[in-house]
Amino acid sequence: MFVKNFLIVSKKGNEILIDVEVNNITWGNDSIGWYEYWGHQEYDYQPDYIEDFEIGDIYIHLVNSNKPKKIHHKKILDILSNYLYKNDSFKKIITKLAKIYEEEVKIERLIDAREERKLYW
Repeated sequence: MFVKNFLIVSKKGNEILIDVEVNNITWGNDSIGWYEYWGHQEYDYQPDYIEDFEIGDIYIHLVNSNKPKKIHHKKILDILSNYLYKNDSFKKIITKLAKIYEEEVKIERLIDAREERKLYW
């Protein structure tokens, strides 16, 4: 997945516009799954959230260039990566972009839970 035009503002007010490649998104869910309560079988639904992700390549938009340039400097990549991992607005953008995949993950999890329930009931 590719996040385009993410704006970073420094403490001094400097602005950096970057594009970020995001890989290996791991979804989490605190649901207990299928359960039975007084003879009723129900599914405990909890919303999915992004548990973990990896940051791939980062591109910076330069003032005099039409095309973003890939950042190769290791220390700059580490600083930007650490900032992005801690930034809640970046996580919200990833969540919005990954909503397409969320439905597929939910369906697969429900099917797996249903098959597992058949084995134990």
